[in-house]
Amino acid sequence: MSPRVRLDDLSSPNPSSWEFHEETATGRAECLADVTCVLVDAERRAAAGDWVVFVISYEAAGAFDPALRTKPAPPDGTPVVWWSSFAERRRTDRVAPVASHVIDRHRAINVHSYPEAVEMIRDRIALGDVYQVNMTDRFEGHYEGEPIDLYAGLLGVQSCSHGAYIEMGERVVASASPELFFRVEGDVISCRPMKGTAPRHPRTDLDRQIGDALTKSVKDQAENVMIVDLLRNDLSRVAELGTVVVPHLFQLERYETVWQLTSTVTAGLARRVGLVDLLRALFPCGSITGAPKISAMHIVDELEQQPRGVYCGAIGVLAPPGHEPRIECSVPIRTAVLNPAEHTFVYGAGGGITWSSEPDAEDDEVRHKARILTRSHRRFQILETLRLDSNGPVHADLHMTRMGETAEWFGFDFDRLSLQSQLASLRADDVSQRLRLLLDSNGVIAIEHHPLIVDEGPVLVSIDTEITRSDDPFSCHKTTYRRHYDEARRRHPDADDVVLVNERGHAIEATIANLAYRIGGDWFVPPLDDGGLAGIGRHVALGDCRVSERPIRAADLARCDELAVINDLRGWRRAILID
Repeated sequence: MSPRVRLDDLSSPNPSSWEFHEETATGRAECLADVTCVLVDAERRAAAGDWVVFVISYEAAGAFDPALRTKPAPPDGTPVVWWSSFAERRRTDRVAPVASHVIDRHRAINVHSYPEAVEMIRDRIALGDVYQVNMTDRFEGHYEGEPIDLYAGLLGVQSCSHGAYIEMGERVVASASPELFFRVEGDVISCRPMKGTAPRHPRTDLDRQIGDALTKSVKDQAENVMIVDLLRNDLSRVAELGTVVVPHLFQLERYETVWQLTSTVTAGLARRVGLVDLLRALFPCGSITGAPKISAMHIVDELEQQPRGVYCGAIGVLAPPGHEPRIECSVPIRTAVLNPAEHTFVYGAGGGITWSSEPDAEDDEVRHKARILTRSHRRFQILETLRLDSNGPVHADLHMTRMGETAEWFGFDFDRLSLQSQLASLRADDVSQRLRLLLDSNGVIAIEHHPLIVDEGPVLVSIDTEITRSDDPFSCHKTTYRRHYDEARRRHPDADDVVLVNERGHAIEATIANLAYRIGGDWFVPPLDDGGLAGIGRHVALGDCRVSERPIRAADLARCDELAVINDLRGWRRAILID
């Protein structure tokens, strides 16, 4: 049986997970008039020695400042404020990652499409009404299994700092938020707003360039600074004079689907302010409203059809005396709210819109942020396969470079010098061998030796009937996760190998080798922009000018003068298309 409340921090080298046991009390506000007294009750429970976990909906804003405009109430079944207190907080194992339990995911219908809303916001910026607006959208769908399974699925693909699973009656919160709203330790308060996002690229070099470009982007820096300035102003309402500082600006953080810019704002509290005082000064977090806050929230209310609810509100913990931090609160982004009775969910995603925002690019960013709903955690190791002969491993430096780039992309530890030392002493006897190098996330490398079997005959290939996306990281990097390759071969049992096809109808590669094709006297290989692995044999052939890059539609392979498959282990082999 799952606990009613658990919190997970998976972002640090030493992840921590907590379950809360022995519920002592609970509180709930269904209207704005009850918000402050319900939160005061929560603080009293913490002061009396309990742990208190609380959830505040975005629509609670009017209770702290009537000028902050929102929808009149959260979605049906969601309270304005909820809290429970517990006698004990226990460490527990991190939640076991599982496959995605989302059955379908679709974008909720809004009066305006997201690109239309972006244009309308830009018009308001041009009029001087606002500088930035955080516009959000909703994704809806069904899930199977238990609510904790959907939470486990989110955490399997999102290395968040503020994971939260909270059962609060009719609704369950499953949050994989990476964003800190505020943390109070002693008399110091810290905020870490996230503003500025770019989608990850499956190629390590281009991905690195995207991250670097994000840190230098005038548009994203401006977006980030606007929110930093807003939070500095908000914090000054509860801070000791002259103590508001920005120790970190434009820090780049990598997540599974996006790069994110984060800044840190801190202040010394003027007095031992309470939770209600802090929320009156800070809520909602400026990173999910825009600037100026009041004007931005009015525009959000005009353009967003549905209430936000828990999404963009706050999830927090009040610690009993003697524990630090005494208050910690996240911004519930990357958050789904579940209705267990109907097995449905609502998930929010959005972004900060400024004058320089491009409508279609902003729409793409929202879709990228919603990818974690349907992506599944994949248990894998990074893999390299080398030929070992009497002179040692063939092209070892190239294989180690590729392994290092893949390790960088996925965030695995990798000690190249250690691996180089291990490979330096290896030699084959009379018969060449196949080496398998396996790297796990902690940097441990295993080396396996296998006989090398090479079939001298032609390779019979079929063209796959399903799409392999060109931006799938597990097609662009060599790992032990090979389900998509295995399924392609199962679809074509009469073939030795299968040519994969991307979303544009272009040929990518075969499942265990890169593809080459001849037209007239020239040989070509599909470009990496079409997807597939940056094979070492392919790399060597390009370096020797034996081939050049050129895209080809899979349907046109039958008209080529000759086909071949290439990998570094077995070399260059003739291929015959059998269908």
